[in-house]
Amino acid sequence: MFGPVGFLASLLIGLMINVVIRSGEFFFAIPAMSALAPDWAMTMFVVMALDVIVMNFFYMVAFVMALRNIPLFPRMLLFVWLTDIVMQIMIANQISQIGSLPADVVEPLVSLLEGNLQKVAISIAVWMPYMLLSDRVNVTYRWRLAA
Repeated sequence: MFGPVGFLASLLIGLMINVVIRSGEFFFAIPAMSALAPDWAMTMFVVMALDVIVMNFFYMVAFVMALRNIPLFPRMLLFVWLTDIVMQIMIANQISQIGSLPADVVEPLVSLLEGNLQKVAISIAVWMPYMLLSDRVNVTYRWRLAA
C-alpha cells in the first residue's frame, strides 16, 4: 500500500505526457517570430512561451514530489491545476486586449485555450476523488490510514 505504484503510477505517467503534449502544442501552434513580427504575434509568442515554461516546470516539480513521496504532493498538484487554469485565463485576457488580432488566428487560439482548460478539468475530475479517497495516497503522502 505504499509508494507511487499501481493506479497512482498512471497519474505520474500522465504528468510526464502532459509536459510533452504541452511542449508539442506550443511548437506546432506558435511559429518562430522575428523582430519584425506584428505586436499581436509577439504578445502571443511571449504569453504562450511563458505558459509552457511555467506549467512544464510546475508539472515536473509535482512529478518529482510524487516520486520522492513528499507529503505535500497532493497539495502541489492542486496548486498546479489551479495555476494552469489561471494561466489560460490570463492568456485569453492578454491576447483579447490586442485589437489587431487576425480572425483566422482567433479560432485556433480559442480552441487551444479551451482544450487546455478541458484537460485540466478532466484531470481534476478523475484524480481529485482518487487523491482524497485512496488508501495508497493516504499512506504514501499523508503517512496515515483511514480508521
